[in-house]
Amino acid sequence: MQDVYLNQIELYLLGALEHHEEKKLRAHLAAGCVECAEAMAESTRVMRALPWAWLSPPELVAPPSALKQRLLNSIKNSDTPPPRVERSPQVWKTWADESEKVSSLPSGLLTVDAHEGVWEDIAVNGILVKRLFVDQANDRATMLVRMPAGASYPRHRHAGAEQCYVLEGDLRFGGRVFRAGDYQCADVDSIHDVQYTEAGCLLLIVSSLHDEIIEA
Repeated sequence: MQDVYLNQIELYLLGALEHHEEKKLRAHLAAGCVECAEAMAESTRVMRALPWAWLSPPELVAPPSALKQRLLNSIKNSDTPPPRVERSPQVWKTWADESEKVSSLPSGLLTVDAHEGVWEDIAVNGILVKRLFVDQANDRATMLVRMPAGASYPRHRHAGAEQCYVLEGDLRFGGRVFRAGDYQCADVDSIHDVQYTEAGCLLLIVSSLHDEIIEA
């Protein structure tokens, strides 16, 4: 298990770990693992120095001999699939043709574990979405939305009521800051102006499949 955490350190510093993996690694470090703490400090020092390496490549920093192999192992052993790139900011419109029917599933239950599903790039400021459930008959999509620090989402009109629950971070709109635990429901035909986040956020969204982007 120790090797798993060591192999995740470089991915953590690159922001490439899933949220549940980050939490486990942080908890492991907080528990006082000396080897992982030393590896974290060592890798952090190297990565911070990389942007300046061109000034004096041989003398500035000497990467540890085990760094390359740990990074290669972490990539090889990672079970996190790369996000599928989409070229529409409203990729959920394409989900209608792939909607799930819970009644046809064993025991009528749909379960999506934290490590399952695909994070899809909507090609807007690094925002990713992960489909949880699509109900085409009722024009509903349930999804997770991850916005990186500084990201914004364009002005849009709701084709149906949209529910938004903030799981992590901050979401800013209309002069108000929504934080973890805050909830908002936007009625049909209402308009959201540009929404943005300063520190990044994770949202649970339930919305129509047919919202429309409004040009500025």
